[in-house]
Amino acid sequence: MMKTKKIALAALVPVMLLAACTDFLKGPGISTNPNQPTTATPDQLWVGVEVAVMAQYENYPLMLFMTWAQGLAGSNRQWQTYGSYNGGTTSGTANGAWDQTYGPGGLRDLRQIRATIPGTDLTWIGEAQVLEALYMGTAADIWGSVPYSDALTAQPTFDSQSTVYSHVQSLLDSAITNLRTGGGTLPIADFFYNNNATQWKQLAYTLKARFLMHNAKTPGDTTYSVSTLNAVLSATDSGIASAAGDFKPLHNNQPGQQNLFYSFQFSRAGDVEPAATHINLVKAAGESSMLPTYYIPGVGAGGSYFGAAAGSNVDPYDLILNQDSIATFEVTNDPSAEWPFVSYAENQMLRAEAQYRTGATAAAITTLNAYRATVGASALAPTTWHILEDILREKFIHEFYNMEPWNDYVRTCYPNIPQPIGVNPTANYVPARLPVADDEQQSNPNVPAQPAGNPPNPNFTYPASLAKRTAIDGTTACIGQQTSP
Repeated sequence: MMKTKKIALAALVPVMLLAACTDFLKGPGISTNPNQPTTATPDQLWVGVEVAVMAQYENYPLMLFMTWAQGLAGSNRQWQTYGSYNGGTTSGTANGAWDQTYGPGGLRDLRQIRATIPGTDLTWIGEAQVLEALYMGTAADIWGSVPYSDALTAQPTFDSQSTVYSHVQSLLDSAITNLRTGGGTLPIADFFYNNNATQWKQLAYTLKARFLMHNAKTPGDTTYSVSTLNAVLSATDSGIASAAGDFKPLHNNQPGQQNLFYSFQFSRAGDVEPAATHINLVKAAGESSMLPTYYIPGVGAGGSYFGAAAGSNVDPYDLILNQDSIATFEVTNDPSAEWPFVSYAENQMLRAEAQYRTGATAAAITTLNAYRATVGASALAPTTWHILEDILREKFIHEFYNMEPWNDYVRTCYPNIPQPIGVNPTANYVPARLPVADDEQQSNPNVPAQPAGNPPNPNFTYPASLAKRTAIDGTTACIGQQTSP
C-alpha cells in the first residue's frame, strides 16, 4: 500500500521543479495528457471497480483455489506444478490479488466514490458497500489477518480474521439499510444488476450468509456456533431468490469483453483440463445434463465426458477402459460464457447446511431437493450421514470456476479429494491460505510473521487433539490435510 503513495510523490517532483518556469507551453491540449488523467469522476471510478471485480474473480491467483479443490485439473507447465502443490504458494503469488483488493479498482476507489458522491445517493452507496464487503471478506478468507480498520494508510496494522469478518457483517448491514431506503443519483452504469436495489440487497444477504458460515466454526474446534448458524438461516431467507439474481460478470464475443477463462484457454492451452473430481461429482448427483454447459465430450470411441486426474493430463482409467480422451472446456466455443461469483445455488446450499447443522434434517432435505427441482434434477432421499455430503456436493458442482469450493474444502474436507499425481512429498496437503503479498511484506513493518506451510487461517483450524483430520463422516481420514501444519 506504500506503492500508490510513492508513485504520487514521484509524479509530483517534476511538477515542483517546473513550477518556476514560464507557462507559455501550458494550457488545454498542450500540457494535459488525455492518456494520463489525474482525476476521475465517481462514474468513471465505478465502471473501473466493476470491471476490476470481474477480473479479480476470473483471474490468477483466485483461479488457483479451484485447482487446489480439484474443480480444475492443473495439467501442464506451471499449472501442473500448482496442481501438485509444488508452486503457487509464495508471497509473490499473492501480489496481484492483494494490489487489486486495496488499490485501483478495489478498496481505494470504492472509498473515493463514497467520499465524492452526496450522502443522499443511498442506492449507490449501498452498492459500493456490498462490493467492499465482497473484497474484504474474500481477503479474510485468503490471508486471515489483513489491514482493514486503517487499510489505506501508509503502513496499516492488521486486523484478525474474525475482526475483519465482523466489520464485513456491519458493512453489509449498513448496505442493506441504504439499499432499502434508496434514493439519490444512481451510477451511470451497473453491469451487474442495472441498479436494481432489490437484487443488490439480496446479494448482500447471501454474502452475509457466506461469511457467517466461514466464521461459524469455533477456532480450534470442530463445532459450529448455533447462534451463527441461525444468523445464516436468517440471511438466506432474504438472499438471492433465483438464478436470475446471480451475481455474475458481463461478457460478450468482442475482444476485451470476453470471459477471462476463455482468454486463458487460448493463451495457455492445455495448462488446465476438466477435472475428474468435478465431472464425476456431477454424474454422481444425477445432473449429467449440466455437463454440456461446461464441457465438450472427449474424442474417441466413447465420446463421453471424462476428466483428468489432478496433476496429470492423462487419466489411465479413461484412456484404457473407455478408449476415450479427456473432455475439453465448452468456454473455448463461447467467449461470452458467464459463471456467477455469488449465486442462488450457494444461497440455498448455505441454508440447507445451516439447517442440517442445527438439527433440522427434514428441512435441509427439503431445501436441497427444492433447489434440485429448479435445475431439473430428481429428488434425493439420502440416509442421515449422507445429507451433508449431498448438500456440499450440490454446491460444489454448481460453483464451477469459483473459489467457494476451496473454502468449503478447507473447513469440511469435502470432497475428500485424492492426492495429485506428482504431489510434493514435503508438502503433500492442500494449501489453505496464501501468505501476505511480497510488496506489502517489503514495505510494511506491521505485517505479522507468516506461518510456514500455508496452514489454515484461525477460523478454519482444527483442534490440536485431532491427530488426523477427518472427512465429514467423522471417521475417514482427510487425504489432503493429513500433514497440513
